[in-house]
Amino acid sequence: MSTDEAGLRLDDVGHVRVVTLARPEARNALDDATVTSLARALAQAEDDARVRALVLTGDGPVFCAGLDLKHLAAATGGPMEVHQRSARGLGELFRALITSRLPIVAAVQGPAVAGGAGLVLAADVAVFSRSASVRFSEVRLGFVPALVAMLLVRHVGEKGARDLLLRAATVSADGALRLGLANEVVEDGSARVRALELAGEIADNAPSAVAATKRLLASARGLALEDALRAAADANAAARATDTLREGVEAFLARRAPRWDDA
Repeated sequence: MSTDEAGLRLDDVGHVRVVTLARPEARNALDDATVTSLARALAQAEDDARVRALVLTGDGPVFCAGLDLKHLAAATGGPMEVHQRSARGLGELFRALITSRLPIVAAVQGPAVAGGAGLVLAADVAVFSRSASVRFSEVRLGFVPALVAMLLVRHVGEKGARDLLLRAATVSADGALRLGLANEVVEDGSARVRALELAGEIADNAPSAVAATKRLLASARGLALEDALRAAADANAAARATDTLREGVEAFLARRAPRWDDA
Protein backbone atom coordinates (compact mmCIF):
# COMPACT_ATOMS: atom_id res chain seq x y z
CA MET A 1 0.00 0.00 0.00
CA SER A 2 1.17 3.48 -0.84
CA THR A 3 -1.38 6.28 -0.82
CA ASP A 4 -1.61 10.00 -0.16
CA GLU A 5 -3.89 11.97 2.12
CA ALA A 6 -3.99 15.76 2.40
CA GLY A 7 -0.56 16.64 3.74
CA LEU A 8 0.38 12.98 4.32
CA ARG A 9 1.97 9.99 2.64
CA LEU A 10 1.01 6.47 3.76
CA ASP A 11 3.09 3.33 3.20
CA ASP A 12 2.92 -0.20 4.60
CA VAL A 13 6.04 -2.15 5.55
CA GLY A 14 4.88 -5.57 6.68
CA HIS A 15 2.49 -5.06 9.60
CA VAL A 16 3.70 -1.48 10.11
CA ARG A 17 2.01 1.55 8.57
CA VAL A 18 4.29 4.52 8.00
CA VAL A 19 2.54 7.89 8.16
CA THR A 20 4.73 10.68 6.80
CA LEU A 21 3.93 14.35 7.23
CA ALA A 22 4.42 15.47 3.64
CA ARG A 23 4.41 19.26 3.64
CA PRO A 24 8.16 19.94 3.61
CA GLU A 25 7.63 23.31 1.93
CA ALA A 26 5.70 24.33 5.07
CA ARG A 27 8.08 22.55 7.48
CA ASN A 28 5.35 19.92 7.90
CA ALA A 29 3.26 22.42 9.85
CA LEU A 30 -0.18 21.42 11.05
CA ASP A 31 -3.18 23.13 9.52
CA ASP A 32 -6.74 21.92 10.08
CA ALA A 33 -6.68 19.79 6.93
CA THR A 34 -3.51 17.98 8.00
CA VAL A 35 -4.85 17.37 11.51
CA THR A 36 -8.02 15.92 9.99
CA SER A 37 -5.97 13.75 7.63
CA LEU A 38 -3.85 12.45 10.52
CA ALA A 39 -6.95 11.56 12.53
CA ARG A 40 -8.49 9.81 9.52
CA ALA A 41 -5.27 7.93 8.74
CA LEU A 42 -5.07 6.71 12.33
CA ALA A 43 -8.69 5.54 12.29
CA GLN A 44 -8.16 3.71 8.99
CA ALA A 45 -5.05 2.00 10.33
CA GLU A 46 -6.90 0.91 13.47
CA ASP A 47 -9.67 -0.62 11.33
CA ASP A 48 -7.16 -2.61 9.26
CA ALA A 49 -6.40 -5.92 11.01
CA ARG A 50 -3.18 -6.25 9.02
CA VAL A 51 -1.74 -3.15 10.72
CA ARG A 52 -0.17 -3.82 14.11
CA ALA A 53 2.00 -0.73 14.60
CA LEU A 54 2.44 2.74 13.19
CA VAL A 55 5.50 4.89 12.49
CA LEU A 56 4.99 8.66 12.38
CA THR A 57 7.68 10.75 10.68
CA GLY A 58 8.18 13.82 8.52
CA ASP A 59 9.42 14.54 5.02
CA GLY A 60 12.42 16.84 4.74
CA PRO A 61 14.70 18.34 7.39
CA VAL A 62 11.94 19.22 9.88
CA PHE A 63 9.75 16.71 11.71
CA CYS A 64 6.95 19.18 12.37
CA ALA A 65 7.02 22.94 13.00
CA GLY A 66 3.76 22.92 14.97
CA LEU A 67 0.69 24.85 13.95
CA ASP A 68 0.83 26.47 10.54
CA LEU A 69 1.41 30.13 11.45
CA LYS A 70 -0.04 31.44 8.18
CA HIS A 71 -3.17 29.41 8.85
CA LEU A 72 -3.22 30.65 12.46
CA ALA A 73 -2.73 34.30 11.50
CA ALA A 74 -5.52 34.16 8.94
CA ALA A 75 -7.93 32.86 11.58
CA THR A 76 -6.96 35.37 14.28
CA GLY A 77 -9.88 37.62 15.09
CA GLY A 78 -12.35 35.17 13.64
CA PRO A 79 -15.30 33.62 15.49
CA MET A 80 -14.49 31.86 18.76
CA GLU A 81 -16.31 28.78 17.45
CA VAL A 82 -13.70 28.42 14.71
CA HIS A 83 -10.83 28.62 17.20
CA GLN A 84 -12.49 26.12 19.52
CA ARG A 85 -13.16 23.66 16.72
CA SER A 86 -9.54 23.84 15.55
CA ALA A 87 -8.05 23.53 19.06
CA ARG A 88 -10.34 20.66 20.00
CA GLY A 89 -9.48 18.88 16.77
CA LEU A 90 -5.79 18.94 17.67
CA GLY A 91 -6.53 17.86 21.23
CA GLU A 92 -8.64 14.98 19.95
CA LEU A 93 -5.79 13.92 17.67
CA PHE A 94 -3.40 13.78 20.64
CA ARG A 95 -5.96 11.76 22.63
CA ALA A 96 -6.52 9.37 19.73
CA LEU A 97 -2.79 8.73 19.35
CA ILE A 98 -2.37 8.03 23.06
CA THR A 99 -5.41 5.75 23.33
CA SER A 100 -5.03 4.01 19.95
CA ARG A 101 -4.82 0.22 19.97
CA LEU A 102 -1.78 0.65 17.76
CA PRO A 103 1.65 1.24 19.24
CA ILE A 104 3.04 4.42 17.69
CA VAL A 105 6.74 5.05 17.11
CA ALA A 106 7.82 8.58 16.21
CA ALA A 107 10.84 8.87 13.92
CA VAL A 108 12.01 12.41 14.65
CA GLN A 109 14.44 13.33 11.90
CA GLY A 110 14.55 17.08 12.64
CA PRO A 111 13.10 19.80 14.86
CA ALA A 112 9.77 19.04 16.54
CA VAL A 113 8.27 22.36 17.60
CA ALA A 114 5.19 23.20 19.68
CA GLY A 115 2.33 21.07 18.35
CA GLY A 116 4.92 18.98 16.51
CA ALA A 117 6.50 18.23 19.87
CA GLY A 118 3.01 17.27 21.01
CA LEU A 119 2.94 14.55 18.35
CA VAL A 120 6.21 13.18 19.76
CA LEU A 121 4.80 13.22 23.30
CA ALA A 122 1.65 11.42 22.16
CA ALA A 123 3.67 8.59 20.58
CA ASP A 124 4.54 5.49 22.60
CA VAL A 125 8.19 5.44 21.54
CA ALA A 126 10.35 8.18 20.03
CA VAL A 127 13.57 7.76 18.03
CA PHE A 128 15.52 10.98 17.52
CA SER A 129 18.20 11.61 14.95
CA ARG A 130 21.34 13.24 16.33
CA SER A 131 20.39 16.67 14.91
CA ALA A 132 16.73 16.48 15.97
CA SER A 133 15.40 18.72 18.73
CA VAL A 134 12.29 19.63 20.67
CA ARG A 135 11.07 23.12 21.42
CA PHE A 136 7.95 24.40 23.11
CA SER A 137 8.08 27.86 21.55
CA GLU A 138 4.51 29.08 22.01
CA VAL A 139 5.11 31.82 24.59
CA ARG A 140 7.63 33.50 22.28
CA LEU A 141 4.72 34.06 19.88
CA GLY A 142 2.27 35.23 22.53
CA PHE A 143 0.55 31.85 22.37
CA VAL A 144 -0.32 29.51 25.24
CA PRO A 145 1.11 25.95 25.03
CA ALA A 146 -2.09 24.61 26.53
CA LEU A 147 -2.48 21.27 24.78
CA VAL A 148 1.18 20.25 24.78
CA ALA A 149 1.41 21.26 28.46
CA MET A 150 -1.09 18.57 29.37
CA LEU A 151 1.10 15.99 27.66
CA LEU A 152 4.47 17.34 28.79
CA VAL A 153 3.62 17.34 32.48
CA ARG A 154 2.88 13.61 32.20
CA HIS A 155 6.44 13.04 30.99
CA VAL A 156 8.60 15.38 33.05
CA GLY A 157 6.43 16.46 35.98
CA GLU A 158 5.20 19.95 36.72
CA LYS A 159 8.57 21.46 37.59
CA GLY A 160 10.17 20.19 34.40
CA ALA A 161 7.19 21.28 32.32
CA ARG A 162 7.29 24.78 33.79
CA ASP A 163 10.95 25.11 32.84
CA LEU A 164 10.52 23.90 29.26
CA LEU A 165 7.31 25.81 28.57
CA LEU A 166 8.17 29.14 30.19
CA ARG A 167 11.73 29.41 28.81
CA ALA A 168 10.77 28.07 25.37
CA ALA A 169 14.31 26.70 25.13
CA THR A 170 15.45 24.27 22.47
CA VAL A 171 16.16 20.76 23.80
CA SER A 172 18.73 18.74 21.86
CA ALA A 173 18.29 15.07 21.03
CA ASP A 174 20.58 14.09 23.91
CA GLY A 175 18.67 16.43 26.21
CA ALA A 176 15.40 14.85 25.11
CA LEU A 177 16.87 11.44 25.89
CA ARG A 178 17.88 12.56 29.41
CA LEU A 179 14.40 13.97 30.03
CA GLY A 180 12.66 10.83 28.80
CA LEU A 181 11.15 12.57 25.76
CA ALA A 182 13.23 10.34 23.47
CA ASN A 183 13.85 6.61 23.82
CA GLU A 184 16.84 6.44 21.50
CA VAL A 185 19.16 8.79 19.63
CA VAL A 186 20.59 7.54 16.34
CA GLU A 187 22.81 9.00 13.65
CA ASP A 188 21.27 11.41 11.16
CA GLY A 189 19.45 9.61 8.37
CA SER A 190 18.75 6.54 10.53
CA ALA A 191 15.67 7.55 12.56
CA ARG A 192 13.10 6.10 10.15
CA VAL A 193 15.00 2.83 9.75
CA ARG A 194 15.38 2.40 13.50
CA ALA A 195 11.74 3.34 14.13
CA LEU A 196 10.66 0.70 11.62
CA GLU A 197 12.83 -1.87 13.41
CA LEU A 198 11.27 -1.04 16.78
CA ALA A 199 7.74 -0.97 15.35
CA GLY A 200 8.40 -4.35 13.71
CA GLU A 201 9.52 -5.80 17.04
CA ILE A 202 6.34 -4.57 18.68
CA ALA A 203 4.22 -5.85 15.77
CA ASP A 204 5.58 -9.36 16.38
CA ASN A 205 3.87 -9.40 19.76
CA ALA A 206 0.24 -10.29 20.40
CA PRO A 207 -1.84 -7.34 19.12
CA SER A 208 -4.53 -7.68 21.77
CA ALA A 209 -1.95 -7.82 24.56
CA VAL A 210 -0.19 -4.74 23.19
CA ALA A 211 -3.49 -2.86 22.97
CA ALA A 212 -4.49 -3.92 26.50
CA THR A 213 -1.12 -2.78 27.84
CA LYS A 214 -1.61 0.64 26.23
CA ARG A 215 -5.11 0.90 27.73
CA LEU A 216 -3.85 0.00 31.18
CA LEU A 217 -1.03 2.53 31.10
CA ALA A 218 -3.38 5.28 29.92
CA SER A 219 -6.11 4.51 32.46
CA ALA A 220 -3.90 3.89 35.51
CA ARG A 221 -2.15 7.26 35.38
CA GLY A 222 -3.32 9.46 38.22
CA LEU A 223 -4.92 6.63 40.18
CA ALA A 224 -4.03 6.03 43.80
CA LEU A 225 -1.67 3.07 44.25
CA GLU A 226 -4.42 0.81 45.58
CA ASP A 227 -6.75 1.63 42.69
CA ALA A 228 -3.94 1.28 40.13
CA LEU A 229 -2.99 -2.17 41.45
CA ARG A 230 -6.64 -3.24 41.43
CA ALA A 231 -6.96 -2.16 37.79
CA ALA A 232 -3.73 -3.99 36.97
CA ALA A 233 -4.96 -7.15 38.69
CA ASP A 234 -8.18 -7.02 36.68
CA ALA A 235 -6.19 -6.66 33.45
CA ASN A 236 -3.93 -9.53 34.50
CA ALA A 237 -6.87 -11.79 35.27
CA ALA A 238 -8.62 -10.94 32.00
CA ALA A 239 -5.50 -11.82 30.03
CA ARG A 240 -5.26 -15.23 31.72
CA ALA A 241 -8.61 -16.25 30.23
CA THR A 242 -7.74 -15.49 26.60
CA ASP A 243 -6.92 -17.80 23.72
CA THR A 244 -4.11 -15.38 22.95
CA LEU A 245 -2.29 -16.26 26.17
CA ARG A 246 -2.89 -19.96 25.59
CA GLU A 247 -1.32 -19.70 22.13
CA GLY A 248 1.60 -17.68 23.46
CA VAL A 249 2.38 -20.15 26.22
CA GLU A 250 1.97 -23.18 23.96
CA ALA A 251 4.25 -21.62 21.35
CA PHE A 252 6.89 -20.83 23.97
CA LEU A 253 6.84 -24.34 25.39
CA ALA A 254 6.96 -25.86 21.89
CA ARG A 255 9.76 -23.48 20.88
CA ARG A 256 7.88 -22.19 17.85
CA ALA A 257 6.69 -18.79 16.70
CA PRO A 258 3.21 -17.89 17.99
CA ARG A 259 0.34 -17.63 15.52
CA TRP A 260 -1.62 -14.55 16.51
CA ASP A 261 -5.15 -14.46 15.18
CA ASP A 262 -6.46 -11.64 17.37
CA ALA A 263 -5.89 -8.80 14.92
